[in-house]
Amino acid sequence: MVGDFFKTTCESLPQHGKETFLKILLTRLDSFSWSPVALFYMMSSATKISPVNCWGDKELHMVRHLMFHSVRSQNKQLNSTLQKVILQCFLIHADVSKIMLEDLLSFLLLCVKEQVLSRPSKQWNECSKWLWQNFKNIKQESDSGQFQPTISSWFKQIFGMTGDCQEQGAIDTSINQCDIFLLLIFLYADGQCSNNDKLQPMEFIFQNITTQVKAISDKAAMHPYLPHLQIVLSFHFTKSLLTFCMTAEKGDPIVDIILTSLWQIWPGLAAYVMRKLPSSCLAVNRLEIYLCPTQLFFELSEKHSHNKCSVLGLGQNVLAALILSSILAAEKVMKNKIDESSLRALSVAYKTIDWACKMSKKHSVKLPNDCLEKLTSFLASLAGQFQSLALLKQEPNLGANKMREMNDMLWWSLVPLLFNPSLNLQSRNMNGLSFLTLAVDCVHTTSFDNLPHLFTVCKTLLGEVCGNTKNLLSEETGTTCRQCIRLLWKTTIDLQNSSIFRPLYKTMVYAIFQKSVLFCTSEPVLESVKYVLDKIQAVSYNKPLLLVEVVTALSKVCQQMFFSPNRHEFNVLKSVSNVTDNAVNGGATTRCLELYVDFIVHCATFSHIPSKTMLLTDQALLFAKQLAVDVGPTDIIDKSAEINLRSSSLLLRLANNDSGFGSICLQRLVDLEKQADKKSKARCHLNSVTHFTKQKLWQNFLLLLPHAHGDCGNQLVKETLGFLNENLQASIRHFVEWCLTLLLVRYPTCDGLLFQYLRDNSTENVSFPAICSCLTVALLLGIAKQKSSAKFQPHYYLKLFDTTIPWCMTQHFTIRLCAHAVLLRIHHIFVDNGKLDLLKERFSSLDACLQFADNSSGNVKKNWELIKESPVLFYLDPLADLSLETIFCSFPRLCHVTCPDVSMLDKWMTVSTWMPLRNTGTTLRCLPKPLWLSSKSSKTEKLNAGERCEDKSADLNLQKKIVVGNISKKQSGFVLVASLIDKPSNLGGLTRTCEVFGADRLVVHSLSCVDDKFYQSLSVTAHKWLRMDEVKRWNLEQYLVDMKTDGYTLIGTEQTEQSKCLSKYKFPKKCVVLLGNEKEGIPPALLRRLDVCLEIPQVGVVRSLNVHVSGAITVWEYAKQLRFTEADTTS
Repeated sequence: MVGDFFKTTCESLPQHGKETFLKILLTRLDSFSWSPVALFYMMSSATKISPVNCWGDKELHMVRHLMFHSVRSQNKQLNSTLQKVILQCFLIHADVSKIMLEDLLSFLLLCVKEQVLSRPSKQWNECSKWLWQNFKNIKQESDSGQFQPTISSWFKQIFGMTGDCQEQGAIDTSINQCDIFLLLIFLYADGQCSNNDKLQPMEFIFQNITTQVKAISDKAAMHPYLPHLQIVLSFHFTKSLLTFCMTAEKGDPIVDIILTSLWQIWPGLAAYVMRKLPSSCLAVNRLEIYLCPTQLFFELSEKHSHNKCSVLGLGQNVLAALILSSILAAEKVMKNKIDESSLRALSVAYKTIDWACKMSKKHSVKLPNDCLEKLTSFLASLAGQFQSLALLKQEPNLGANKMREMNDMLWWSLVPLLFNPSLNLQSRNMNGLSFLTLAVDCVHTTSFDNLPHLFTVCKTLLGEVCGNTKNLLSEETGTTCRQCIRLLWKTTIDLQNSSIFRPLYKTMVYAIFQKSVLFCTSEPVLESVKYVLDKIQAVSYNKPLLLVEVVTALSKVCQQMFFSPNRHEFNVLKSVSNVTDNAVNGGATTRCLELYVDFIVHCATFSHIPSKTMLLTDQALLFAKQLAVDVGPTDIIDKSAEINLRSSSLLLRLANNDSGFGSICLQRLVDLEKQADKKSKARCHLNSVTHFTKQKLWQNFLLLLPHAHGDCGNQLVKETLGFLNENLQASIRHFVEWCLTLLLVRYPTCDGLLFQYLRDNSTENVSFPAICSCLTVALLLGIAKQKSSAKFQPHYYLKLFDTTIPWCMTQHFTIRLCAHAVLLRIHHIFVDNGKLDLLKERFSSLDACLQFADNSSGNVKKNWELIKESPVLFYLDPLADLSLETIFCSFPRLCHVTCPDVSMLDKWMTVSTWMPLRNTGTTLRCLPKPLWLSSKSSKTEKLNAGERCEDKSADLNLQKKIVVGNISKKQSGFVLVASLIDKPSNLGGLTRTCEVFGADRLVVHSLSCVDDKFYQSLSVTAHKWLRMDEVKRWNLEQYLVDMKTDGYTLIGTEQTEQSKCLSKYKFPKKCVVLLGNEKEGIPPALLRRLDVCLEIPQVGVVRSLNVHVSGAITVWEYAKQLRFTEADTTS
């Protein structure tokens, strides 16, 4: 609506008015703090206005500040979407003739770095097309307005600098200029492609540039005196081109142009890297400038395999040379006295070795044997190096604390290489425990920025120590591991409000929840893992997304340990009815799983209702999708579904491996249901947290049902029957009914409990919802028995018929209707099997009984029509419809409950189950949402599916609120005088009555009554919409005289000798009605001034009505006679 208002308003303005409006809008948005959601709607509305072209350099700076400083939201998805909308709005209304090219490109480069603008994307395509079309009109320092001269002069300016500029500020400025230069090329080239223009000029430009860069790189490999800045820029330029090629789509014409000449740069860069690195003259933070292009060449060769052999062949020499030269440099430093310069060289050596080893492992580059041997010897001496470096902290004359700390972290990056199987260092008896002890000490002292790096090291060391069974014999080992695990959790949660919390938390999760730690036999380790799980579970209610990483890590570990084959065959009946337990995997493993069952069940039943802010954010993102804005990943609701489905898949995997674990989970689910009944109210609200939790609990009960032990069937049936006595939501009740049906199929000797429950109708503990559910279960059990035996079961159905008929005559009409529905379904079953004569022979009055509900009227008829739409009573087959789709999607949907999309099952239910993923039939999938719900659900819930009510709208008397804007507010001429009334509550009620029925004004003794809380509780806000006058009691007589002079008829509500009946009196148009005091009535002095007194007829014993009620009846009588004519009534 805001967008339509903006568009309509601007279209009615002249051109200068539109410009003024948009400039003021942008200024106000930039000057004040706005909610991200409100800002999103304002800017998206501005995009609907036709282009005005009024924003210049000043507005460009405002837009830049608005995008990257004013936009602040905890939801990164909303931030990104809002920034994209602001950029889109700027491109629509920008005046390119008032914007400098360099300022514009700096702004777009910032958008690229902040990931607002990326290639390929819709925003990139719009921006490139816009730039190509408007390039000639953009302000430039040179007035050429042509693309090629601009590019040539810019390239000469960037690469033409001489001198060995070592200042970091100058290097950063030049790199930024290089990025702007490349951004202009890519945007302009894509603009040409989008307009079907020829790319020959761009091909010439790229060839010219890459030729010059190749000349610089080749010269750098042999020329020691080449300006350092030119080398840095050539490396950075190569890195940017490689990054562009890596992110481009297959078949990109610009990539084909770049790749033809890009491979020629590689030999010169490789030669320079081998000659120059590592060098003591380099800073560690500049090392990436040289290593990153080499890494990108490796990755690009994987993507374009035709150059893979040449790149990896030269790459092997590069990596080996880097490792050997770095080891020599490090050994040289350690032999001499360490100062700040040598410490820098040592850091470069450490980082280079770490990088080269990672590249070798990632791209399968086999290092020469002499290099591996040298590397192995160097890594074996790391512990001694750390002790030597630790002495530096005691050197008072050595500064550069930051340098020492960086050196420590780079040293730690080499520690995981000690336990790399390919290096075979285990034969040297590497002690992971000693390194883990050092790492724990360093966590306490390291800086904020280095924690993620140290956590990664702790992950490797924990896996090594816990996986080594020899170390676990020591109590010291278990204590150290417990200390490390608890420290990782405490450090992470203390930083939950920092920017590094997410990556730190992810690293912590994968450090603790790895195979060797989870299934360790050490008591201290298992106790500490259980401690962290309990803490995460407690925090998850406020931070639900924390569960995603843990569930993902647990799933990966269990998938490795308990591999489950893909789905191929499904025998639902065999799985449900088979009570033979699976083989147990092992005592130690089962015991470890028992420690984690509470957490996994918590995740499987976890429910999160988004806050109001989250809902507003989701609505804004949904609106952005309608505007075709790329909003990125899924929202929190999908994450909640991911947590549940992944956890259910994990439970199934573990239960398939060990039926004992499945039985434990089932009992845990039953215990949780009992706890929920004690904590929650008698009945939870639809789609509430409690409702979702209980529903997910019974969904998982269905999945794990085949893993129940054979000796606990009677107990499970009794407990499930007991749950039916609770006042449950419809979806939960029908899941319990389904579970009970399958339990009775699994344990057929227990069906006597069900029929005993139905026959025991005099028991006080039996509630009418339980009777309806038991009738439904008995019906579903007959359908399942027929399905399992593959033949008709007339004896069971006749037994059920005998049990059901008495319930057709009970006093509670809901039970009667449910019993009629069961009889009707049985009738259909006999008809389908051609055995209707057998049923009619037994029950001669069957037709009359079945027609009773159809021939009824009123509420019985309406409820019967609703019950006939129940998918459980008339459509569900408890065995044929048993699938993941029915449990998680179709059944909740039919119960008006929020459910995940079916595609999520394909993504996250990756384990082989005893039931199929999709339903074999289409009945439940295509069934529309019915109007049925449980008997105590509100009418609003019953009629929630409004789209299906067209044919029944005449029978449904729905609640409807009056639309305030349609009410007539013409002057009525009715004045109510209440100056004699004392109680604020009576005055408040009269105020509301007068406002509702359109009185002209209300007269009171004092206007201060509107501040009274008792007055406000009755009046609500009526006093804001009604004229109120103040007339003191002692001035009432004169007030009445004045109103008489103005032509008003004076009327009093009082029982007198000459009073008239209210219902027979014809009110004049202009009248003043005087109300008496609560106790004394109207004083005699005022009675003499009145033209007439009215009294309300009554037949009761009580002498009079409350003054508020009397006044309300009088106001209504006046309104009925004069106010509510046909023309004035509300439509």
